[in-house]
Amino acid sequence: MASNLRKRRGVLRASITRLGGRLTELEGTVDQPRTADHAKQLLNKLQSIESDFKKLHFELIDLIDEEDEDAMETEQGVIDKFDDDVSDITIRLEVLMTVTPLGAVPVTLPDRRPLTRKLRISYTDWFGSD
Repeated sequence: MASNLRKRRGVLRASITRLGGRLTELEGTVDQPRTADHAKQLLNKLQSIESDFKKLHFELIDLIDEEDEDAMETEQGVIDKFDDDVSDITIRLEVLMTVTPLGAVPVTLPDRRPLTRKLRISYTDWFGSD
């Protein structure tokens, strides 16, 4: 049963990879009027995949012996990587959704560092100095 869950989870992981590829193509069309609509569709798909992936992941965790620390560490690494990838794609999609049909909003795509490293900002950086 565990191998079946891993296979199904792998299929969803591959779906995230394909979605990332489609997003990369979409990022090249930020000046097109329908880019924001396509980004919203991809975001909905991403949320669906994320939900299904986590459901399978937690079913798999329930099958693992709690004393098997190696297996638990491996599974923690899987979910951590998955969460980082989903966060990255979500940020990139949200950036694309801010683009107006006329392309009036300049877009700077985020780098691919994990979100926790990106959020180091000071009060002065955010609000400026008086």
